[in-house]
Amino acid sequence: ALDGKILVQRADHDALRVLHHLIIGGVGNRAPAGDRRKPRAAPPTDVPLQRHGISPSLLNCMTTHPVTLIRGDGTGPELAAVTREVLDATGVSIAWEVVDAGENQMKVAGTPLPESVLDSLRRNKVGIKAPITTPIGTGFRSVNVALRKELDLYACVRPCKTYEGVRTHHKNINLVIVRENTEDLYAGIEFERDREDTARLLETIKEYRPGAVFGKQVGLSIKPISVERSRRIVKYAFDYARANGRKKITAVHKANIMKFTDGLF
Repeated sequence: ALDGKILVQRADHDALRVLHHLIIGGVGNRAPAGDRRKPRAAPPTDVPLQRHGISPSLLNCMTTHPVTLIRGDGTGPELAAVTREVLDATGVSIAWEVVDAGENQMKVAGTPLPESVLDSLRRNKVGIKAPITTPIGTGFRSVNVALRKELDLYACVRPCKTYEGVRTHHKNINLVIVRENTEDLYAGIEFERDREDTARLLETIKEYRPGAVFGKQVGLSIKPISVERSRRIVKYAFDYARANGRKKITAVHKANIMKFTDGLF
């Protein structure tokens, strides 16, 4: 998909290898008439094809890959269908397990993220998610946040790159953003205004931070940052940089204001 010409050349090279092994070890293993040499033995069927020089890229084309497809809601099902068509057109064998999540599942399952969706993702290890509604200010919490927490998807990796011929406001952009998904405000630990537990928490904060000032109607969000998860996301970023030939890493934080949280990071 990234470079059709190179992929085709590699596929042709692998096809020649397969054909070669079929000739010397399968269909063409009979000796010519008058040739007293023993026929060449066929490669044993229980030996991985990689040992015969066939690359994993070709094996991927022979293997069926189970993938969870979350159709989402709103425009989600339409986009999911198109995405499926595009991926099927690559020729890669995919066994799609189609599941639903989002606002439409609230009426059916009582939750926007049914347990069956999580079970499918845990089983298949690979998932594609279409857009899912996240109500603003009210309603159920973000399905994206719930997926991250349930599956510990701690690294959000966002490549940002400009391409020749595609008009954009900025040019010559080629960077990758790696964001920690499970801590900070993404932990989703909130206390709603005008609730008893919120009032108790406010009193506790005032007890330990006498100078803290709050409005009359206030909601609270807890911002946890730990040493171990900071190290984990930093290690991920450096491993990604090494694996992809990146030469520079920039740490983005607000440690000048939040000294005990971002400062810890």
